[in-house]
Amino acid sequence: MTDKEVYRLYGRLSLVARSYPGVYLTFINHKALYNLLRIILLTEDTDGAGESFQSLTGLLKAILVANSVEMEAEANTLQKLEEVDDLKKALIMMQQDVMNNGAFGDNFTEIKKTQELKFLALHAFAQSRPDDYGMVLKKLMAQKGFNDIYHYWLAVYTPLKLYHDTNKYGEGLIRMSKEDFGSAPLVWDNMVTSLHGKCLDVNDLMKLREIMSDKEMQDHTCFRKFPVLKLSEEEYVIVSMFYYAQILYDGLQWDFLAALKKTFKRDFISEYPTDFSEKWMFCKLFESIGYKRKIWAEDDSRFDDKDAAPDIIVNTKRNIFMFEFKDMRVMKEVADGRDMNELLKYIDNRLNHKKDKNEGNKGVPQLVKDMENYFLGKFPPEFQEWNRNRQKVQPILVINSRVFTSRGVNQILQDRMRERIEESEVLRLHKKRIDDLLVIDYDMLVILLSKIRGNFAQLIKLKREYQYYTKRATAPIERFASFRGFAMRKWENERNKKNDRKIEKGFKEVTRNLTGYDFSRKR
Repeated sequence: MTDKEVYRLYGRLSLVARSYPGVYLTFINHKALYNLLRIILLTEDTDGAGESFQSLTGLLKAILVANSVEMEAEANTLQKLEEVDDLKKALIMMQQDVMNNGAFGDNFTEIKKTQELKFLALHAFAQSRPDDYGMVLKKLMAQKGFNDIYHYWLAVYTPLKLYHDTNKYGEGLIRMSKEDFGSAPLVWDNMVTSLHGKCLDVNDLMKLREIMSDKEMQDHTCFRKFPVLKLSEEEYVIVSMFYYAQILYDGLQWDFLAALKKTFKRDFISEYPTDFSEKWMFCKLFESIGYKRKIWAEDDSRFDDKDAAPDIIVNTKRNIFMFEFKDMRVMKEVADGRDMNELLKYIDNRLNHKKDKNEGNKGVPQLVKDMENYFLGKFPPEFQEWNRNRQKVQPILVINSRVFTSRGVNQILQDRMRERIEESEVLRLHKKRIDDLLVIDYDMLVILLSKIRGNFAQLIKLKREYQYYTKRATAPIERFASFRGFAMRKWENERNKKNDRKIEKGFKEVTRNLTGYDFSRKR
């Protein structure tokens, strides 16, 4: 390449960089960014760095090579897919989302808000269980160098507050320097303390090689665990604001589970999802919507058989909403998205598994069983008051992991549910009264309930719009759209100050119910 070509291409990158202060570089393919970053970090120190023609040429070539390698890997992944028309198209859409999940900071503000909500809810939950969860969380904060969870929160939240513009977002490497905190050195010191255990020292090559193994690069696990690079004692770089935001709750959660296991000599990995995720985060969430005809089956004496009903039921005159919640974590080998046939098997195993000797129903078969029990009259008598011959069933599957709410997953699981309905003698008789399955993630449910605030007519309207949009579409990108993607785009187009204030008020109501904190009071 000639000098003119190189500088013209570099100028285009610089133009993009100037649009986002603090962002060094934006890559075309997100996996190329992390793979190239790994190569750079694991390379021995060399002389001659700088903005010379040779260094610019080398950087541009490295970008192109990294992109080329990644695109070739994606092409090989698609070639492995079996030749099933609609299913293959759905898997292609799913793969694109899985391989780009969170990499470009989409819906970053929403991630930040829901992580904050779960962080505060975890603290409130721990306070309600002082002898086990509360005691361990307090010790964990002390080990991290903080007097309480509030000082920890302020410190870890600092980069998001200082380096993020809520109206614009640029993905890339974001620099944090001590000189930025000239008038507040204590804030810098507290932030650095909070970063301990979350950053990689670029000067410790041996440690980098240990952490950045091929296995840890799957699903960028190493960068999710360590989203910050330590350049020196006075300078740090955030690899991804999205990954950094996720450590607010997700990162703390794993430290918390490890501390619980160490303290009580048993694994809390099975107890925690039930105690906190389901009984607190999911079921208490519905208490915030102020709707009278809702039931938490696990806590309702009218259900003799707790397996006869979904986790949450919302009963309106024309619709009965059945919510099943699944708190699942995905193995990094699967979430990496390199083998979509394996991901499809994983989805079937976790969300379309029928009861056997060793395990119970999961996901779709759970909802199918719930609907059978409803039509067989096993629900409380008051459900019969709402003209059951006309009432429509709305099955909704809520999943903690966003991997399962990528494009294509909703349509694949809807096909699985239709097959289950045809296999059921009871449901075949009532299939006209069973609406399409809706698959959403927990974070999306928080935003959704904050927005509708008990008005389930809005949910029905949004769901019908989504179904109409996907069913009339011919292009795969629209036909296999996720409910999350559809709703977020719609709300963004309708965004104005009035709507922003309304959803913010709803979000505070949800937070108050889950945590006990009243954000409407002046402090």
